[in-house]
Amino acid sequence: GGGPGIDGGIKLAVRGDRVAVVGTFMHTATFQGQALTSAGAQDIFISMHDAATGALQWVAGGGGLTASDRPYGVTIASTGNVTMVGEFSGTVQVAGDVLTSMIDPQTGTPSVDVFIATYSPAGEPLWTLRGAAKYTDRAIDVVNDPADNIYVTGQFSDTIQFTVPHPNVMYNASFLLKLDPDGHEQWFRRMGGAVYNHVRDMQWASTGELLMVGDVQGNMVFLDSVPNFVSSGDPHAYYLLRVDHNGQLAGDTVVSSMNPVSGRAVDERDGLVTVLGEFKCQFTSMVDSLQTGLWSATGIQDLFVVQHASDSLYVIKGAQQFGGRQEKLAGQVASLNDGSPVFCGSFEDMIVFPCQGSFTADIASTFPPHGLMAPNTAGYCDDPYYGSFAADTSNGLKDGFIARGF
Repeated sequence: GGGPGIDGGIKLAVRGDRVAVVGTFMHTATFQGQALTSAGAQDIFISMHDAATGALQWVAGGGGLTASDRPYGVTIASTGNVTMVGEFSGTVQVAGDVLTSMIDPQTGTPSVDVFIATYSPAGEPLWTLRGAAKYTDRAIDVVNDPADNIYVTGQFSDTIQFTVPHPNVMYNASFLLKLDPDGHEQWFRRMGGAVYNHVRDMQWASTGELLMVGDVQGNMVFLDSVPNFVSSGDPHAYYLLRVDHNGQLAGDTVVSSMNPVSGRAVDERDGLVTVLGEFKCQFTSMVDSLQTGLWSATGIQDLFVVQHASDSLYVIKGAQQFGGRQEKLAGQVASLNDGSPVFCGSFEDMIVFPCQGSFTADIASTFPPHGLMAPNTAGYCDDPYYGSFAADTSNGLKDGFIARGF
């Protein structure tokens, strides 16, 4: 679907024979014949589709007159209810309710606040919840557990209120909120205090716990019943957290670097946790831990996939780097039945994939180089597979891709 403005999908959720998609649109956008008109700026959409055919089952919009509103996460419960989370500013209408953000005391203008909205399987609004605070706050992701409880994570500064206020003196801290299926608050956890900390993605794992990935610089404290510290060690790191259904930290690890690194997406299958992310310059801990290859970015930043053992997150089972001359952005990652990661993202100019043995590609580019390149001498950079790779060039400013690793 789409229209004359800038429209785009941001995240999707799959459950059974249904696929939910959330994103943004401008002006009037058409979704398989059904039109949505924005309230004035960039607005929110949520759509439900048949998983087999992609046929639209229903679509709904939301937003306000002036500010840009944005969803970041979506999940489908076993009942078929679907929950969407994100950010809004000013006065907006979402899921049939009118929400108004707080005023930022520093600017005198509307702040950015959190919204949580749940719809029935037929697309009827059920309930909404606002997370209100003085400054910029947003929900980053949302998942259901097997009992259909709802977990929301995001960023906030100062005191934030959902059902009750949660005092906070940390700047740009992360939060983890548990709601029952009807939107009643169960517990709230804070994590922050580092030079920089930012949650990026979350999943309910097959082990019956939450998996969370994000970035940390310095010492981050996770405030559960007994506060726990998560330290980056080196100046930059991505973290992995295991959190139980009561909000207690059950395990954690960091993968650090002397240079910028960011964990952007996480997926778990059968005890194997996969992280997709980005790094700049050299990913120093990969060199130290794997003792193979240079792990130096070939462009503005490169992409990586790292696989961890879910019971011992610090154990790295494997890692791959994906390079190219210009910017590359990590999207999302999922795992096949055999544990192989499938991931997506975007790139400028060129993207290079490591490969061994057979490699297949659907190359969209009409410009070389593309396809398999001639291998280098075996053992180049102390990596027996370093010399075997494939590359493709972009057709425009940024192209999208989907790939299978390992």
